[in-house]
Amino acid sequence: MCGTAGGISLYGLSVDEGATPLAAQSPEELGLEGGVRHLSVGDTMAVIADHNDSVVAVSLANLEVVAKLPSYSDAALACLALNQDCTTAVLVYANQRVMEVRD
Repeated sequence: MCGTAGGISLYGLSVDEGATPLAAQSPEELGLEGGVRHLSVGDTMAVIADHNDSVVAVSLANLEVVAKLPSYSDAALACLALNQDCTTAVLVYANQRVMEVRD
């Protein structure tokens, strides 16, 4: 979940306790320069981009950054996606450039 301050929060869900906060990270702790603008979630990771198109891969187990993805400054990031098993991220830019990043 992305909060209004621009960071992310991880919650556990259970029938008995409902939503329980597990971890939270600010944009600075994630290595981002601003609030979260794009988010794609897989089984074990999330790919997150900020308003300056900085992109990081974050573990859903503890919200630790596992990779900072390559940047591209010729066009704005239009969308991103992460496949379900978290082995490939696809970044699509406004100039129709498509980048695929694999582990």
